[in-house]
Amino acid sequence: MGMEEKKDIWFSSISASDKKRFDRDKAYQRFLARTGNTNESAHRRKIWRAVWQAAAAITALFIVSQVSYRQGGKQMNVEFADVNIEAPWGSQVKTSLPDGTTVWLNADSRLTCSQGFGISERKVFLNGEGYFEVAPNETLPFSVHTDELQVSVIGTKFNLRNYSDDREATVCLLEGKISVDNHIRQGENIILEPDQKIFLNKSNGNMRLTKLTAARNDAEWTRGYLLFDEELITDIAKNLERSYNVNITVHPDLANMRFYGRFVRKESTIKEILDMLSATGKIKYRINEKEIIVNPK
Repeated sequence: MGMEEKKDIWFSSISASDKKRFDRDKAYQRFLARTGNTNESAHRRKIWRAVWQAAAAITALFIVSQVSYRQGGKQMNVEFADVNIEAPWGSQVKTSLPDGTTVWLNADSRLTCSQGFGISERKVFLNGEGYFEVAPNETLPFSVHTDELQVSVIGTKFNLRNYSDDREATVCLLEGKISVDNHIRQGENIILEPDQKIFLNKSNGNMRLTKLTAARNDAEWTRGYLLFDEELITDIAKNLERSYNVNITVHPDLANMRFYGRFVRKESTIKEILDMLSATGKIKYRINEKEIIVNPK
């Protein structure tokens, strides 16, 4: 059913309910009482009744139309309310947007877009990590918005991670070309080429551009891998928390330490991953049920 058809139904239903509440004869009698014309001739009563009923009908129609328009407008706003797509802790979600764009959401991520997406704009909002394969459309550029940065594209493949509680946001380009706007330092913009990655320090707005040997590694999580490529231990801990539904506390002295690693999430326990991280000789840990403490070694 189209929107105009829905609008007609709203109008009809409101008109019907208001009509039941409106009694033309009683209104006419009240009118006569107010004007002192209760003893006029039957002929004049007929004329006045016709005039009054016509005027009342027009007034009622105007009132109903105004109410219907306001109600219809509110309902249309509801029809175009934002749509939220979420990936809970310990899971990942793959979805297709109306324009043909494919999106993977990592654990504890949320993507928001309007139901009018693809009509006059292609804008989405991300909190978390998402891998995007954007359908080309030169007349409607695609953009992903987060609190600290914005990525604008025409058609390409890229990975964007920006969880609200992470210290860094990252953008990695696999194919095509993208523009990254820094919301912390207004006006700062970087154009990425394939196999390039940006690290954004969310505390001071510094953006660092690096060249990768294989940018596709950043999207390995869509195939069930956990990949840490020069990532802060604090952000790795957050990633492990989302993937394994645990709580990890990292000692402040480790805050600026970075690690590399690649694991198959379904085949690796949290203990096995922590064992491999501690094998670097940099950290040690202890587990108390779902509470994990990571300290310097």
